[in-house]
Amino acid sequence: MTRMSAQTRKSGMTERKSIDQQARVAIWEVYGKRCFYTNEPISYSELQIDHIIPVEGGDAVIADLLNKGLISSDFDLNGFENLVPMLGFRNRQKSDIQFDEKAIVLFLQVASSKKAKVEELYRKAQESDRALNGYLRLKAQADKNDLTVEDLLEVLRHEAELHIDSFAKKA
Repeated sequence: MTRMSAQTRKSGMTERKSIDQQARVAIWEVYGKRCFYTNEPISYSELQIDHIIPVEGGDAVIADLLNKGLISSDFDLNGFENLVPMLGFRNRQKSDIQFDEKAIVLFLQVASSKKAKVEELYRKAQESDRALNGYLRLKAQADKNDLTVEDLLEVLRHEAELHIDSFAKKA
């Protein structure tokens, strides 16, 4: 499931990927709009998303944890299992702190336990955005008196497919 934008920055073998708005909101909401590390409330304007295992130097940490069997081979540095909400000023303070292995493993376990819920909210936000975009296209065409029955049927067909796919995933 892609949740990152195309913007990337190389760091060793790993790339930092920009986190799209739907992913940021899903992470923020699942963690109760609170900082992962301090449990302080976070407004959306103060929100930053933190990598538990940092991108810079993360390859060595991941290799070590893999060798010890503490993380799975499909661990994704930019995945929801490694991303948590954090207050911006706290994130800047944290930049020089190195967590020990036990703390990293504990943090990753907590994040992994919330991953499915974050993915669910993220998927719902994407579906909602697609529906909104369809409506806005229809409205723009209607405003220009350029709406055909075929256009309307195409949007309705697309919506029906989304609902069928959503229902099939739940079954």
